[in-house]
Amino acid sequence: MKRVQQSLEEGGFSTNGIPEEQSPQLKTSIVEIRNEKAQWNEVIEEGRRALEETDDTALLSINVVNKFIAQETEVIKVSIVESDSIVSSILENLLKDMEINHTLLDITTYSDGNEFLESQSHLSPNTHFVIINDILPKKDGLEIVHELRQLPNTGKYIIFMLSTKKTDEDMIYAFQMGVDDYMTKPFNLRMLEARIKRYLTGLRSTCSI
Repeated sequence: MKRVQQSLEEGGFSTNGIPEEQSPQLKTSIVEIRNEKAQWNEVIEEGRRALEETDDTALLSINVVNKFIAQETEVIKVSIVESDSIVSSILENLLKDMEINHTLLDITTYSDGNEFLESQSHLSPNTHFVIINDILPKKDGLEIVHELRQLPNTGKYIIFMLSTKKTDEDMIYAFQMGVDDYMTKPFNLRMLEARIKRYLTGLRSTCSI
């Protein structure tokens, strides 16, 4: 639009190469959308209102609407299902210190698979990031993964598995069961943080308009 404005100011307006005696006025409204809750009819109405508020005396008027720029804060549930209390505490502190724009992490820890399922937190509509050990008391991690992947809204789960098993066969089986990522113990804490943040940051970019 700035180029159009410059062209009008320098050479006026022409039709089929023939200069017009009077250049037309161009009115423009630009609506930038970053808020995924913005409604289409509301966006159109704000754009029309901005057009009505443009300068009637200028050859080119541009009115920018900023109403929909602010992004909503998204709550992402995070469940740490880990029987080792030290590992669980390390993971919880890691996530609490993690900063992701417009994202609030709701973190809960569980010591076994049954406790996690009985809490019914996995039934909430929120996006749910699950960090789970493959070996757990009462119900192991892969059983939990299987149950989550049988639910109708399974796409909301991002499942990150921790394991002492390092063979290709073990990893392939875990991926076939439905895990999104797999990391062997003992793990590098900075590497784990980078991989978790990659998923959580990816969620925000996916949700943005």
